[in-house]
Amino acid sequence: MTQYSYDIANLKEKYLYTDLNHKIIVPDDISVKVINQIHTMLGHCRINKLYYSIKNFYLISNIKGKIKHVVSTCSTCMINKRQTISYGKITGFIESAQPLKKICSDILGSLINQIDKRKFYILTITDVFSRYTLLTILYQINTKQVIKAFENWFHRFKRPKEILTDQGRQYISEEFNTFCRFNGIKHICTSVYNPTGNSILERANQIISSAINIAEFTLNNAYNRITELSPEEIIFNKSRLDLLERTRKINLESIATRIKQAADSENQKSNAKRKTEFVYEVGNFALVKNHNRSKLDPFYIGPAKVVSMHRNNNVVSLSLHGIVWQENIKNLRPFR
Repeated sequence: MTQYSYDIANLKEKYLYTDLNHKIIVPDDISVKVINQIHTMLGHCRINKLYYSIKNFYLISNIKGKIKHVVSTCSTCMINKRQTISYGKITGFIESAQPLKKICSDILGSLINQIDKRKFYILTITDVFSRYTLLTILYQINTKQVIKAFENWFHRFKRPKEILTDQGRQYISEEFNTFCRFNGIKHICTSVYNPTGNSILERANQIISSAINIAEFTLNNAYNRITELSPEEIIFNKSRLDLLERTRKINLESIATRIKQAADSENQKSNAKRKTEFVYEVGNFALVKNHNRSKLDPFYIGPAKVVSMHRNNNVVSLSLHGIVWQENIKNLRPFR
């Protein structure tokens, strides 16, 4: 056992004492090890997220100081974490008033399996209200595989009212749109494995799956500063960090209010850096951020013509060289 390793499950058997607030009292001699273990379990989260994830369930003396020490001296964090004018006003936000009514999805990748050099992708499905997330490894990103991942969500929870995605070809295919219509789901677009018997590859896939499980655990069990709870607490009324497995009473209305307030605040911060008096209109020309530029490529492409406006003028349809597509105004600058 290293200096910073400790299995918190041992607390359930050896140190299951609680204070008046029913928090598990962590002995001082193992407190740093416990904090480090939870820090690792939650994917090396930052100080505030770690503090709020721990404090509801554990009583640790000088908890803030110890958490700051653990995070600031974590070699994994040191290696992997990183320590201009925009135009147009940002309004609105992605919202949902209840859990599991609206979900959003994206595809991360391609990534490379370092053993066999195969490409793979990670499909995320997230509940907009609680932020509860499922991750799925895909070695093919066709529509059938994407639909299979959504069916897994439906089986685990229930059918949502709305699905929000980007305009990736898997999402805008007729097959996916038919799937949504069949299930009575409104599809909203934003602006833009074959197992082997080889033991080495099987082990590689196990490692990838393990990493996915850790990431999923982190997303669903770490404290969220906006909801002031973890996603699992909102969906299941309990936390896997709580060894006493207590059921919590969740006030969904207060969570919805905090989400709205946070979104409004974020919009205000974004607009403070923007020339919000500028409004794109049909017929205007705009330069579009070059998302796939190399070092020698220009930062913007265009000019493209604005042909229509959408979603409170946050999204515009652009036309360039006979191609029409949608783009968020965050990615535009006026061409004059």
